[in-house]
Amino acid sequence: PGGYGVTPGGYGVTPGGYDAPADDVQANEPAVSIPDDYSGVFIPGVVVRLSNGSQGYVVSVGPAGSSFKVKIGATRLRDGVEVLESVSKASEVVSVKEDELTAIKPEKKDHIIVTTASGEETQRGETGELLSVDGIDGVVRLYSTGDVVILDMGLLARYWQA
Repeated sequence: PGGYGVTPGGYGVTPGGYDAPADDVQANEPAVSIPDDYSGVFIPGVVVRLSNGSQGYVVSVGPAGSSFKVKIGATRLRDGVEVLESVSKASEVVSVKEDELTAIKPEKKDHIIVTTASGEETQRGETGELLSVDGIDGVVRLYSTGDVVILDMGLLARYWQA
């Protein structure tokens, strides 16, 4: 019936346009899933040494930290220290208790994970790169925001990016 054509539903909105909801993860979301009832440092991704001397990384944490699944990897000597070098897809996964684990402290240029929250600037589970170490302070570039922050080295562990 006469007149100009009208787009059904009014004006069209381009998918992904400026009004589209963001599909990406919030920048400040932790990179790992941690049980609410576990407050220890052995969270998924933390590189650990087992009591038998082997190394690997935490894959998952049982309720309240009752057990930990660790994927075992191959180590090599770097500056006289044994470091986790590789973890294959076929690597053994073992279930261990917390007292069998020691978190590996990161070195300069290592990927790190924040194992204990430290105020406003970082959340537990956040990841980054350790740029340098100054005494007890680590200078870290956070992957989530790109910000460079100074954190107590006691809050950090080496992180394995699977």
